[in-house]
Amino acid sequence: MEKKYDVAAMGELLIDFAMNGQSEQGNNCFEACPGGAPCNVLAMLGKLGRKTVFLGKVGEDQFGKLLKETIEEVGVDTTGLRMDQEIPTTLAFVHTFPDGDRDFSFYRKPGADMMLREEEVDYDVIRQAKIFHFGTLSMTDEPVRSAHAPHSPTSQPFLTDVSRKSLRSMSVRLARTSTIFSTSLPLILHLTRAYCAIRSHLHSV
Repeated sequence: MEKKYDVAAMGELLIDFAMNGQSEQGNNCFEACPGGAPCNVLAMLGKLGRKTVFLGKVGEDQFGKLLKETIEEVGVDTTGLRMDQEIPTTLAFVHTFPDGDRDFSFYRKPGADMMLREEEVDYDVIRQAKIFHFGTLSMTDEPVRSAHAPHSPTSQPFLTDVSRKSLRSMSVRLARTSTIFSTSLPLILHLTRAYCAIRSHLHSV
């Protein structure tokens, strides 16, 4: 059966507040930037003309609406995006060190990305994709961790970014996958390798 999407991605979609200079009063200024590794991968694939879809959750607030509009503008299908009316969109403040390394302070206790429930996930959307890519930040907490597991398709390759905290919960599923993408290096390297891995697989199917 022909697949509807090249890649389906599931995981965190959030706002990264990155420092962007200082005000006249000398206060640090932070810029609200759409973020989340799974959608960053989808955005890059969209530039290649690939058809993508995202599954996840944001808050029914100004940041959630901004994120939805942003990924739609770059061509990502938001069929699987849910809006939480009670829990706000997850936020992260990014501190960049002189050597280029970064540190993240997350405001998600809880954040909307954590609140995606199993019954809110349309697993048929995942099955309609050639590749299923999932981020692991969301997999560190319930209920979204369980939402990843129940009907996870095993007929198509998985591509994932792996964090230490989620390795244990992923181990069984990783043993069943035919393609695994794993890295704990900075985001730009993660995106570059994911881009190459996905592109290589799509050219082979």
